[in-house]
Amino acid sequence: MNPSLKASFADHQRRYELTDIMKRHIVSQLNGSVDAVRARAFWRTHLPNLVEAEGSEQLAEALASALEEVRRKLASPIVG
Repeated sequence: MNPSLKASFADHQRRYELTDIMKRHIVSQLNGSVDAVRARAFWRTHLPNLVEAEGSEQLAEALASALEEVRRKLASPIVG
């Protein structure tokens, strides 16, 4: 495999994984399964490590995806 293509794929995969981690954390916060102390620790740890443009794009994607997931859960009928 071409080294530049391999590096590009690895970078894309890393971004996807980080976006997924942020999404899961946002959903956990919204569901109440993560307390405020742990939530702040997570964001203080991860946000400074992101390159500015890349980080804002990933955070926007994670937020949109997490909120959509929560919206679907709230919209689904409660069976009881």
